[in-house]
Amino acid sequence: MKNRFNLRDIVSAVLLIFLVTGVAVFAASDYSSADDPLVTLSYVNDVLIPQLKSEIKAELKAELGNQTDGAASNQPAAATASVTYEIVHATIGQVILPTEPCEIILRSGSAVAVTVDAGQGLSDTTAEKELLSGEALTKNHYVIVPRGDGRGVLITSNDAYFMVRGGYTVEN
Repeated sequence: MKNRFNLRDIVSAVLLIFLVTGVAVFAASDYSSADDPLVTLSYVNDVLIPQLKSEIKAELKAELGNQTDGAASNQPAAATASVTYEIVHATIGQVILPTEPCEIILRSGSAVAVTVDAGQGLSDTTAEKELLSGEALTKNHYVIVPRGDGRGVLITSNDAYFMVRGGYTVEN
């Protein structure tokens, strides 16, 4: 019987050996996920978000510290200012007076607008109207107080809860 190996068979066998060897070397190499451009949701939630939060907090603290150093504050000592919404609880007869432009959302209870000028009130952007002194706030409506000039909200129920963003004081 005649041996039937030809050049094509030999080249195919050599290429197959190189292919198998290449796959084996790649599989045996120390693969690192640091080289992988894809990230998992758990990595984002457990590592990236906390890291970004701490960096942002540090930058905000540094920025706020730079603004208040050497500058006299016009706000009363009890004034509160926030870049996020705060939940504010107030009782009957108390007044929420913004010290700067402020956003107020009545969540429960009842309250009326307090204004100092008959023509300028609070902007109820949800209802697209101006709330003048004595007009009731509607629950879950987005109300803007444009300046800290004496305009605010008088609580008319035993308990009222608000979401407030911006500087304000709660007075009796």
